Amino acid sequence: MSDSRNEFERPRPTGKNARLGAIAIAASLLAAPAVAQQAPSPASVAPRTVAQSAPMAGITNLTIAAGERPAPAVPPAPAYVDQLIEGVAREDEAAVAAQPGDLSPGLRVWSAEFVLDQRDVSDIGTTTSPGVAFRHRRETERYGDFLLELDVARGEQFPSAPRLTRGRFTLFHDQFALTDSWMANSVLGTWRSAIAPWLASSYRITLPSSLAAGAFTTLTGRDSELRAGVGRIGRLVGMSVQGFETLDGTIASADYSKRLRDGTLVGGGVVSIHGSRDVPDHVAATIAADMPVTLPGLDGRAKVQAAMDDNGETGFWADGRVRMGRYNHRIGVYRMAPDLLFGEITPQKDSQGFYWRADTRSSAMTANAGLDVSATNLDRAPARGGSDSVEGYGNLSLRLDRSTSVGAGLSLRDDNARTAAGLTGRRAATSGWVSRVTPWGVSRVDATYTRTTIEGRADSSRYYGWSHDWPQLGGSVSPSTLVTFTDERIDGRPVRRTSANLLLRGELVGPASWSLSLTGVDVDDGPDSERNYNAALSLDWQASPEWLVRLQWQRNQIQPTATSAVAPFTRDNTVILSARFESFEGTPYPRVAAVGGRSGTGSITGTLYFDENRDGKRQPTERGAGGVTILLDGRQMQTTDQDGRFAFSLVPPGEHRLSVVLERIPLPWGLEDETPRPVTVQVREDARVDIGLTRFAP
Repeated sequence: MSDSRNEFERPRPTGKNARLGAIAIAASLLAAPAVAQQAPSPASVAPRTVAQSAPMAGITNLTIAAGERPAPAVPPAPAYVDQLIEGVAREDEAAVAAQPGDLSPGLRVWSAEFVLDQRDVSDIGTTTSPGVAFRHRRETERYGDFLLELDVARGEQFPSAPRLTRGRFTLFHDQFALTDSWMANSVLGTWRSAIAPWLASSYRITLPSSLAAGAFTTLTGRDSELRAGVGRIGRLVGMSVQGFETLDGTIASADYSKRLRDGTLVGGGVVSIHGSRDVPDHVAATIAADMPVTLPGLDGRAKVQAAMDDNGETGFWADGRVRMGRYNHRIGVYRMAPDLLFGEITPQKDSQGFYWRADTRSSAMTANAGLDVSATNLDRAPARGGSDSVEGYGNLSLRLDRSTSVGAGLSLRDDNARTAAGLTGRRAATSGWVSRVTPWGVSRVDATYTRTTIEGRADSSRYYGWSHDWPQLGGSVSPSTLVTFTDERIDGRPVRRTSANLLLRGELVGPASWSLSLTGVDVDDGPDSERNYNAALSLDWQASPEWLVRLQWQRNQIQPTATSAVAPFTRDNTVILSARFESFEGTPYPRVAAVGGRSGTGSITGTLYFDENRDGKRQPTERGAGGVTILLDGRQMQTTDQDGRFAFSLVPPGEHRLSVVLERIPLPWGLEDETPRPVTVQVREDARVDIGLTRFAP
């Protein structure tokens, strides 16, 4: 096509000849995959009121389950989703079909769970902790999604402790558009204080997070993100249902990230701790850059990061991830000062080192290798230990045929003490395994030998294991077994451990299932020998689509010899009974691939009418044109109701175009200007467009 504009942008003569030429154009457009619905024929156009044209979350294809009452024949107005924007997924028809009969827009989920946790420990006593967990999630069209979590539990952590009632409350507000380019995700209540994940974690160094009660917000733009929060430091307490317990101290954090045009990610964050009983008051900051690597023969990314606290202690680390041919490489260096503080929980510190990893894989082979060089106790404090270490490893696995695979590994480590308090030693370990698919199931055998020398004393360990997944018994019971044997030499004394485990899973009558695990361990350590037993049973009953009842029982028992020095208990029993109710209402809104998401969208409404006096304004006596197809951006389609009204919901903010499909206009009416009409939609606002038809013949 020589003209870059589409057919609806070209000026054309009006009248019957233009109408006939447009029929072929519109017919091909209506058949294009980008159009979400097929336009009904003039004979099948049903009159619709404005209420019938209300947005229905874009539900254009519904599967009615057997025995359910079918939906009304008049389809709802489809929500606008730009299917040409990269990353937009079509509505999951199976998920929609599985929804109950409520087809109102916006998914609403209710769930409540009652849990009774009872633990009986010999020589200590019994604890009982009942609790209730409540969740409610609600989608809204223009104000984001809400999730409320409320947990309440009453009980004691130890039999002698007082019974306390503890709760935990959190309200999440997600996907709320502030402008056409900024979106907010907020938390009020219990939240985990953490800077952006790409700033907080690297291959070797991780900046820790803290649990707090307060407020936290993330603002996300087209290529930027700002996160900030403040709260009281605390911890989770309780058994199956956990509450929040405040501790001494407050935490505040903020960070900012920005993605540059070349794909480089830059940013930084700051954390402040005040009044904590675990770490001194301090303020710490970090900055980082994660950039693409585009050298000849190399493809990957490199990250450099530094951290510092207000006492002048520093940390630095760099990590590279590159691909060279069939091999993936990761290489990095790090140095963390001994007294660096960053948040309530101090990160890995008082260490420095270098590491390299490489791996490759194919359909028949997987191989990896690595090398670590590290040092601890950097300032060589005499009262502390520390060592200079070198460690290397390599692993190889091969698939010999469709039923047999083998593998082997080797690792070596050498430690040299940095101070008199440190230890010098060497360790070597080699392993091998073979796996085979047989008519009686999948079987695997493992063997490992380890030899360790510390300050001239040699210890060794041999491990053998056999695991097997058996075919189903009776058509419903799935058994698996594991048998292990370990022979250790610790300071010249032999210690042998033998264990056997049986796991059974199956189905009961109706919508119920069960699993049973039995484990026995025999430890032969001369006069300190003992036998340990463990049994665990789980019963699940799906009483209805909304109700799930679960019973879990576990028993541990130790049978020591008379001379053994064991833990202060020899038996414990745990019983957990839970009943969970979960209900779904409504249907999910479609996903909108635009900055600001669904909550930033608006709508376009209007009428198509017969402009009798050609003044461009609809008069009370001028009729609406029903059964005419309106196109939004050449992709989404609506058919006017009997009064000429149409509506597009969930329209992303910005510039759009409205077109009228010409062959649906009844003769002798037409459009004086057949080019698409521009429409501007603001964030969470409604735009209105009225289109008048002109009579071209008497």
